[in-house]
Amino acid sequence: ALAPRAHTDGPTCPHSEIRIARPDGSEAGPGEAGEVWLRGPEQLLGYTDPAHNTASFAPGGWFRSGDVGVVDSEGRLRITDRIKDVIIRGGHNIYPAKIEALAMRHGAVERAVKEGRGASLAYIRVDRFAALQAEIGLADADLPSVVDSLKREGFAGFNVTYPFKQAIMPLMDELAPSAQAAGAVNTVAIRDGRLIGHNTDMPGFRDSLLAGLPGAALGHVIQLGAGGAGSAVANALLSLGVTHLELVDPDAARAGALASDLVARYPDARVQVTPLAQLDTMPADGIVNATPIGMAAKPGTPIPAEAIAAHHWLADIIYFPLETELLRVARSKGCRAINGIGMVVGQAALALGIITGHTPDAERMKQSLA
Repeated sequence: ALAPRAHTDGPTCPHSEIRIARPDGSEAGPGEAGEVWLRGPEQLLGYTDPAHNTASFAPGGWFRSGDVGVVDSEGRLRITDRIKDVIIRGGHNIYPAKIEALAMRHGAVERAVKEGRGASLAYIRVDRFAALQAEIGLADADLPSVVDSLKREGFAGFNVTYPFKQAIMPLMDELAPSAQAAGAVNTVAIRDGRLIGHNTDMPGFRDSLLAGLPGAALGHVIQLGAGGAGSAVANALLSLGVTHLELVDPDAARAGALASDLVARYPDARVQVTPLAQLDTMPADGIVNATPIGMAAKPGTPIPAEAIAAHHWLADIIYFPLETELLRVARSKGCRAINGIGMVVGQAALALGIITGHTPDAERMKQSLA
């Protein structure tokens, strides 16, 4: 066996080959730096479709690692650099350092890194597509090209968040019953080149409410927000037996369209649209915030503090920050209240199951965000 030596990564693994290649693919000479190519029984053999992707990344069965290295006279490999540490999307270069910096802004991710907690399958949700839009110059109108890129490059699926949960629906080849019921898509599975839209927000919120606020009165509930997430939440509330649902949204047309859809789906329930200026919260049993107001990037409360009373229960679907100003006010008045952790973990676990076919550990996911 070779003795350890500083600044080397060691000898080749058994049954594997290493080749140091020049940019034209020819083999580099002794001590000459080049891209590290690997070949062996344990490596990825290639893509199932299209074949040209395999030809580009694994010519002749060699896996192109993207690492730059040198092999010394004793067969030790030393990694010195990267060929091109960049992701290309829609003609834009996205550097991993930028993605890492964005991810590290999420407190839970930073804590997990510091504490050495990991998972075999990581799940990071970005609250707003604009976080990456600002970095790579994408506009909302680029959504179709981004979706097409994900499909073309062989992804098994992806998640959709605010504000694209309804805008993405026309791009789907098929809508699962969950998406049809919720009127929004937050999870897309790609199967044989077809885009299948699902909604896991509805069961995610439903289960979160049952677990976090057991026995909550469901006679009259006020819901703030009628967008993509709001549509899923409203369907969940009515499916739980809410008899009077009051929708409040600055976009009256959007709220009206959702109300009409809900009335058709739940004919025994009373669904009304109320302008914020005319809202009286006192007769209500509970209040749900399904707006982005209260997020780290959108601080504040969607209703005045005096509109919340001790007899209300309150659910805020926001999970970052863990305690919004609305939750703080509600708890200070003695209200039973829950944040969006239960919903985001519930919908994420279901989404991962749809996309990957595996059942994730939802409790472990919840602990990483708590």
